[in-house]
Amino acid sequence: MRFPEYVMTVLENAGWHEGRRIGDDEMEPFERAHDGALGGLHEYGRAFLAEFGGLQLSYPSRRVARLLQTEIAEAEKARLARLQETPLGVSFDPVVALDYINVSWPARYAEQLHEQVNVVGWSEGDASLLMLSRKGCAYVGTGSWLAKIAESPDAAVVAILDSSDPLEIIDQ
Repeated sequence: MRFPEYVMTVLENAGWHEGRRIGDDEMEPFERAHDGALGGLHEYGRAFLAEFGGLQLSYPSRRVARLLQTEIAEAEKARLARLQETPLGVSFDPVVALDYINVSWPARYAEQLHEQVNVVGWSEGDASLLMLSRKGCAYVGTGSWLAKIAESPDAAVVAILDSSDPLEIIDQ
């Protein structure tokens, strides 16, 4: 099985199925959102959005518990602790994500990582941006910190939905 049972349940409840691919008309806004300053969609971003793009996920906040185990500022920990009991929502839609954040965030993250990142979603509950690098690694970031969550897009889906591993904070 590609994903753990819990992850499969959340994905299937959102409308995902093995082999899912969105059409060119649905991909076009994602492509347009990455034009200009974001440098276009790279291979990993395009493949991820073709399969998961447009999905809206709702799940218990296991990731918040994971964030609380990391070395983040106390004020951020207090805010996240309040969210721990609230179900989180993730939108795998870069258009929605880029509407919520300062467009300078992805550019700053790309500079820190020394590689292009594609915005692939937005976590509404903890206000974090979901990104994939040109190497396929997955990151989350807010205005105040950036963390690596996985080495691959599939591992990122698992990390977002079902991991309790501490995050690798890159910058605060």
